[in-house]
Amino acid sequence: MLAKRGVSGFAAPIEGEGGFLAAVGSDQFDSAPLLERLGEAWRGSEVSFKPWPCCRGTHAYAEAGLRLKARDGFMPGEARRIVAVVSEKNRMLCEPLTQKQRPDTAIGAKFSIPFVLATALCRGRIDLASFSPKALADPEKAISNTRTSKAI
Repeated sequence: MLAKRGVSGFAAPIEGEGGFLAAVGSDQFDSAPLLERLGEAWRGSEVSFKPWPCCRGTHAYAEAGLRLKARDGFMPGEARRIVAVVSEKNRMLCEPLTQKQRPDTAIGAKFSIPFVLATALCRGRIDLASFSPKALADPEKAISNTRTSKAI
C-alpha cells in the first residue's frame, strides 16, 4: 500500500550495508539461509507476539491463572493445592520442582510454570516487574504444595 502511494524503502533492508544483518553482526553467522527464497516465501503467519515476558511454554498456565484471578471471590491464599498438567516437553519448566517454585534469577522465573502461575494468581498480571529481584523474593508466590502430572 505504501509503494502504491510512492513511498520507497531501502534497496537492501536486510542484507545491505545499513540493513538488519549489518546491525546485528552479519560477520558472525552465515546469512545465506536467512536470505534463501527472500521475496518468494512469506513467513508472516509464523510470527506472533508473546503476551507476557516469559517462556512461551508457560503462557497457557499464565492465562489460566489470570482467568482464575479475575473470577469474583477467588482468593489465591485459600487454594490448598494446585495441580499443573504438563506435557513431557514442558516438564522441564517444572523441574526440579523446589527450584522452580522459588527461582533465584529472572531467567529461572521466566522458565518456571509454578512461578508464572503463582504470579498470575497472586498479582493478576505478568509484566517485566514480575521478574524483578523484589518479585522473586515475594513469599506469597511460594507454592510449596504444587505437583505436576503428565498430560494423558
